[in-house]
Formats: sequence, C-alpha cells, structure tokens
Amino acid sequence: MPHPRLPARAERSQPHCSACRHPPAHRPRHHPSRPVTQPFASLYVHVPFCAVRCDYCAFYTLAGGSDIQRERYLQRVDAEFAEFAPQAVPLDAIFVGGGTPTHLTVSELQRFLRQIHTHFTLAADCEFTMEGNPLSLTPDRLKIMQDHGVNRISLGVESLNDRTRKALGRPGAAKLVRKAVERIRSANFAHMNCDLIYGAQDQTLAEWAADVAAVAEFAPDHVSMYALSIEPFTPLADRGAEAADDDRMADFWTHGVEALAAIDLQLYEISNLALPGAECRHNVDIWRGGSFAGAGPSACWFDGETRWRNLPDLARWLAAEHPEADTISTRDRAHEILCTGLRLVGGWERDAFHQRTGFTVAELLPDSASALVDHGLLELSHTHIAIPAQKLLLHQGICREL
Repeated sequence: MPHPRLPARAERSQPHCSACRHPPAHRPRHHPSRPVTQPFASLYVHVPFCAVRCDYCAFYTLAGGSDIQRERYLQRVDAEFAEFAPQAVPLDAIFVGGGTPTHLTVSELQRFLRQIHTHFTLAADCEFTMEGNPLSLTPDRLKIMQDHGVNRISLGVESLNDRTRKALGRPGAAKLVRKAVERIRSANFAHMNCDLIYGAQDQTLAEWAADVAAVAEFAPDHVSMYALSIEPFTPLADRGAEAADDDRMADFWTHGVEALAAIDLQLYEISNLALPGAECRHNVDIWRGGSFAGAGPSACWFDGETRWRNLPDLARWLAAEHPEADTISTRDRAHEILCTGLRLVGGWERDAFHQRTGFTVAELLPDSASALVDHGLLELSHTHIAIPAQKLLLHQGICREL
C-alpha cells in the first residue's frame, strides 16, 4: 500500500470513544440548561476513575477516586439517566468508557449496570461495550458484566513491549495483557476490541510489527490502532517526549493495516479495523452524524443540531452545573458531519448525507475540491464522496481544504 503524502500533518488521535471528542476550542460555548434530548438509540457513559493516569492520556480522568467520590458518582449518574431516559427508544448501542469503568469495585460495577437496565430498554441485538484494562478485568467483574448484557470488551492493550509500555507510562507488564485476554476468552464474550498505540519515542517498526502480530494471535474481531499524540499538560509533554515523525507514522499505519488484513480485519475508519459486521456500531453512528445521549463528567452528546458536553470536573458535574453547548449554523454542522463521515472507508453515499443533514454534498463543496480529486486525495461520483483508503491518514488536511 503506498504511503499517503500531503503537506499537512497526518491524523493523530487518542484511544477513546469518539463520543467524547471535545467541542472545537474556537467555537462559542454557552451554558444553557440541558435540553430535552431528542429520541436517541445510542448512549455513552463516562466513568472517570482509573488506577493510574497514563502518561499520554489527555482525557478527563481521576486516578484512584475515593469511596465517597465513587458513591456520589453513582448517585449523580443515576439521576442523569432518569433525566433523559424518557426520550430513549430501545438502545441499539451503549458504550461505557473512561477512565477505566472496571476500576469500580465489584459491587459498584453491579450497581452501575443495574442502573442502566433500570432506566433503559435494550434492543435485542444491542451492542454493549465496556472498556477495561488488564489489571481490573477480573473474573468476578467479567461475570457481572456478562450477566448484565455487556457483549463487547474493549481492552486497553496499547503495547505488548515492556519498553514501549514504560515509554507510554502504561502500568503493568505485557504478560498481564495476555492473562486478561485468556480471561475474556474463557468468559465467551461475543466481541473483543484491542486498542494499540504506535509511534512512541524510539519505537521501531520491528517492535510495532511484533505488537501487531501478538494482537493478531488474540484473534479479536476489532482492533483500534492510534498514532500517539503528545497532548499539552500530559506527563509526556512535560518531560519533552516526542512522537514519531509523519513518515514513520505512515510506515507504522501501513504495516498495521496490511498485517491485520491477513486475519481478515478490514480497515473501515482511519484508526479502526474489524471483521465484516463487527464494526463499532456506536462510533459509526456518531461519525455518520447520528444523535446520542451522554452521561458522566466530560461526556458529550448530540441532539441532531447541537453538541453538548458535561463539564470535565467531577465536583461541578456532581453539582449539576450547566453543560457546554457547541452551537453553530446548520450549514457548518452539515459540513462537520460531512467530514466526520469521511473518516470512514467509503465515505458518504450522497443520498444518505442529504437525508441526514438536509444539504447536498454539492452545496457544501468548495471549488477547490476539484484539485483534491485531481491529486487523488478525494473521490467524487454521482453517488458517493470518499477519501481513498490509502489516504485516510491525511483526513484532517484534506478536510481543511473542504
């Protein structure tokens, strides 16, 4: 597969549910009362607690968390569920992220999952994802999760090389990851995703190839592989760590895509590969501009017009302070949805985009789009618009030209 090239920085992202992307900083933020949510069939819940904050993590997390904090969290999230549950239709997808949701104690985890079932009806084929790390995915937690309908585990592998794990500030040795996979497999969960990070300082292509090969042996039906991004105010940034340059990132990405194709995992989004039919339903719907609800500190949600975000502060969220609203024109929102859909292999079917946003693709494309087509960076037909799969790493630069 040829390496993508464009005079713009390649896509870099953090491993996390796409529902929690922060509203762009340049947009006006308002703090109105939480709206009456439009009907939704997808739910994201943010559990901020984790054992140790990893050095690359820029998401809202709380290392440890006291018994009182976790108790107050469970009380408040239950109230939040009650607030918007009346607008829910049977849920097609639930994604519980963090933080580390499995950092909750066994009894707290059981209570949390019961709260979801108390307030919401799940569709018969609901995709119910819960993130976990190798240290906290214990047999008793896995049993509780399975008993409460969780059918998809998203495991934070990141790397199976202890040197790379140390560079990332990732707790635990690689051997603990393998033991966690054994426990997940023994519990017979229907679906398993493995998160990987590439591009750590001084990581070699051979080390990355070994990570990919090891994960392939786990036989997951989904893999998310993220280019390391050094975010401000993280320990990596504080100590002046550097990620791989764009050329090396392209090498890592290309190898990952090609190696995982050998076990039938197909690239369907910039950072995600899956067996056919095992794509993350929750995230795909978000990239397609679907509405969803969000609960927990820093959680985002979308009502079809406005994106909202709970404040990334446990105390302020517990006090039920007003969320932030990312309010832009309907045309700008349609353009945003166009670009998020272009993250996906195959991009947008023109009719589906018009049905979702009320705008045609032609109404939104600038004259400069023809230059992208001429340079092989954009595909346009009477029925579709897409970024070629081998150019997806350049998504951000391409969308800046749209």
